[in-house]
Amino acid sequence: MNIKEVSFNRDSYGNVLGNPVIIAQVKSWLRVMLVNSKEGVFGEYDPHDPDDINFLKCDIQIFNGVKWDYIEHGRFSTRIPAFSPDETIRTAIACIGHTFRNFTREEFKKNDHKKLIEALSYIAPKHVQ
Repeated sequence: MNIKEVSFNRDSYGNVLGNPVIIAQVKSWLRVMLVNSKEGVFGEYDPHDPDDINFLKCDIQIFNGVKWDYIEHGRFSTRIPAFSPDETIRTAIACIGHTFRNFTREEFKKNDHKKLIEALSYIAPKHVQ
């Protein structure tokens, strides 16, 4: 698996800014990305609310021969805060990528990944330490 760091630039709150932040090329036709879509605890992240947390979102894409397509049910929020240390973000993307390393295109087409993605939406820094 090849991991490419795209942007670990930070805003004044310490949140990573990149979209994507980091990409894991799991297979030649499969990649997962962590992005900062400014998703908070209760919807859109509010940096002025001290109780809100800016979580990273994961996108799973399949290469169709011409371009990268998002897969159905392949976008989900994580519990990885955007202000997490770089190493936590690197470890999280590696864990998510390794989870899908044995999947085939056919399994993605049949939505065999849906329950796994539901479970991965709870991934948090304590799971990747």
